[in-house]
Amino acid sequence: MSRAIPPVPGSARTLTIDRARSFQLAWGLLLDTVASKASMKWIVLWMLPGLVVSWLTGRWLIGILLSLAVVSGGVAWWWFLIRRSLRKGLGPGQTVSTAYTDWGEWTVTDVTGTVSLARGSAAMVSRTRDRVMIWSRTASFVLPTELVTDEDIAFLEGHGDAPTFLGAPGPVLPLSLEVTPQVQGRVTAAAARVRTTSADTLFPFVPPALLLPIGVVAESLFYLALAGVFLLIGVANYLQTRRAARIACRAQYPVGMTIRAQVTQEHLVLQARQGTIHVRWSEYIARRLTRDAVLLRRDRRRAQTTLVLPRDLFTDDALAEIARSVPREY
Repeated sequence: MSRAIPPVPGSARTLTIDRARSFQLAWGLLLDTVASKASMKWIVLWMLPGLVVSWLTGRWLIGILLSLAVVSGGVAWWWFLIRRSLRKGLGPGQTVSTAYTDWGEWTVTDVTGTVSLARGSAAMVSRTRDRVMIWSRTASFVLPTELVTDEDIAFLEGHGDAPTFLGAPGPVLPLSLEVTPQVQGRVTAAAARVRTTSADTLFPFVPPALLLPIGVVAESLFYLALAGVFLLIGVANYLQTRRAARIACRAQYPVGMTIRAQVTQEHLVLQARQGTIHVRWSEYIARRLTRDAVLLRRDRRRAQTTLVLPRDLFTDDALAEIARSVPREY
């Protein structure tokens, strides 16, 4: 447990993940991914090559087999990403702990750092037989069910109290910024740019870009119509992603809230009304400093893993330390 967040005696739960438990968590997450609405979009797009081959050759069996092969490859890629993600915190041999602080926050500590959540900070908590998914405005993560009790869920959802809350004052971080409408607008625009320029958002425009010239050369209304359908899907996905990113960012940085931070050689600490996050610099692979925001990327393949922070929160010395700690730019 981090020295910066001592647990209330008797409130800590610790679990060391073995291979079987890690596989069980990964399998459950894969099933959730395949069944999600967002994944249905990708599955439809992955079936497109088989449809094109079937139409060109007239051999529907070959098209069906090709579609199944492409979809299977996509699902295998999801499995790889999930397993790789779990290796950072829930991999075999790694230890995860949950506890309460004496100032009344619920903490999760693993090899990546510590997340502390205040009462009522969870937007949603979902429990299955083997895992608990927690979504807050600052983070989302999965935990084994052994580490999360019904009382913990009630505390995170806001209708339960910490069982041993002592009322001690929480730590005060040296950097602070009050979110004004101008600050919110700038960081929201930066977050929207991150999401809408990601591969996930732009990939749906690839099928119409391929189908349109085929339809023109072949003088086929079918391909032109299909290109139009996929273009509409891409535009709708772009607008929905942009809107969702702006809504999420406004919820994370409401006007009037004070954000606090600390930048050290070892880690970044962020504190807001939802709780406190301690993250080691080794978790970030790249950074970008723009005029309005500080962007810290955990995974180059997923825009959702990019942390977007107001630049005004940091002093020049703090920005220099961030650049030293995360030397790679993107």
